[in-house]
Amino acid sequence: MLYQRKDFLPQKGLTLMSLMMALAVTGILSALSVPGFVDLLNRHERQQARSQLLRWQAEQIRFRLANAGYAGQVALSAPVIKKYTFTVINVSASGYVLRADRVTALNDGCDTLTLDAAGTYAPVKCWH
Repeated sequence: MLYQRKDFLPQKGLTLMSLMMALAVTGILSALSVPGFVDLLNRHERQQARSQLLRWQAEQIRFRLANAGYAGQVALSAPVIKKYTFTVINVSASGYVLRADRVTALNDGCDTLTLDAAGTYAPVKCWH
C-alpha cells in the first residue's frame, strides 16, 4: 500500500489533552470566583434588609407626627425581602426597636440587624 501526502497532514480539531486543560482552567477559575460571588450576594441581601429598616424608621417618624406614639408592625408596610424576617419590638409612646433576622444564618455576626428610635443601629460592623 502506498501512502499519499494527505495521510501525513496534521489533523484538525482538538485533542483530549487540550480539552482536559481547558476544563481544568475553567474549574480553577470557577472555584476562585464562586465564593466571592456568594459573598457579594450576601452583602446585597444585607443592604436590602438595612434599607427596609430605614424605610420603617421613616414610616415610624411619619406615624409619630400624626399620632401620639409609634406604630406596631401591622401599621407598617410589609417587607418584600425573603431572606430576612422583620419585626417591631418594644413599641411604646417613646420608642421602638426594628429588627431584621436572617432566615438562614451565616454566622458572620450580621444575622440580626436592629435599629431603634434614637437611630442607634447594631451590630455596627454590619451597617458600614
